[in-house]
Amino acid sequence: MQIIRHHRLPVNRPLALTIGNFDGVHLGHQILIRQLRQEAQTRGWDSAAMTFEPHPVTVLAGKPAHRIEGVRKKIQQLAATGLEILYLPRFNKRFASQSAKEFTSFLFTQLAVRHLVVGEDFRFGQGRQGDVTMLKKAAAAHGATVLGAELLWSGDAPISSGRIREYLRAGNFIAAAQLLGREWVLDGRVVRGEGIGRRLGFPTANLRLNFVPVCSGIFAGDTVIDGVRYPAAVSIGNNPTVQNSSLVRAEAHVLDFDGNLYRRRLTVQLFEKLRDEEKYNNLEQLRAAIADDVKTVRQRFDHRTKAGY
Repeated sequence: MQIIRHHRLPVNRPLALTIGNFDGVHLGHQILIRQLRQEAQTRGWDSAAMTFEPHPVTVLAGKPAHRIEGVRKKIQQLAATGLEILYLPRFNKRFASQSAKEFTSFLFTQLAVRHLVVGEDFRFGQGRQGDVTMLKKAAAAHGATVLGAELLWSGDAPISSGRIREYLRAGNFIAAAQLLGREWVLDGRVVRGEGIGRRLGFPTANLRLNFVPVCSGIFAGDTVIDGVRYPAAVSIGNNPTVQNSSLVRAEAHVLDFDGNLYRRRLTVQLFEKLRDEEKYNNLEQLRAAIADDVKTVRQRFDHRTKAGY
């Protein structure tokens, strides 16, 4: 998949394009992209997606966007769909200030879009003035077509990134995985922390994440290192007992593992939320709470192992 960022010229050949945040690249996204690719192949066009970084909420609202996955994982998942091109323009205030008319001209003139697929409630342009009706009128003037796609449903509710985020906040990782079409995992390179976990007797692998996870708290999980699966007690949050910061961190205490994980990439699967983060009066109280969490994680891991998970 060719990735075209903001500093590169667009590919000026006929495109079938879809636009969205694609947070999680869930089953609904995957089916939509599969249909887009089929249309492109029939017509002899390239298939492409456009998504934006940083997340528009970060720029427009000035606050971090809590996401299902980071941009690195999103690119991997979009590439796995078979798309040929990914447009990844930098979303900034200048980009956001484009009028709806300017954006439609960019799509149908510069990018040579011949078929566009967006959500039926898609809004764009300064002040969110543009909608699907406007896109269809602009497309018709260029001999192109626009599809305002309806949400796909699973059970009694649509498949959506918002629904998946709700499941992750609640610790319902099974339901989230069903809508994602895969297990949700934390993935990051291990970086040096402050060593507090080690001083407490529970050394942690600090994962460098390129996004703010939607869930927080203390979790039971596991990870595979050199082909061996280990239980892991995972903390996602801002460690209120030992730091006065809003910085969100992800740390994993890997049980029964004695080795150096520094600079290695670690993938941790969570399977149960144990509790919310708490602020303790001192480090001894924190040590006791971690010891209880580790005991619970081992019990949960053993139970899952015996059950064949």
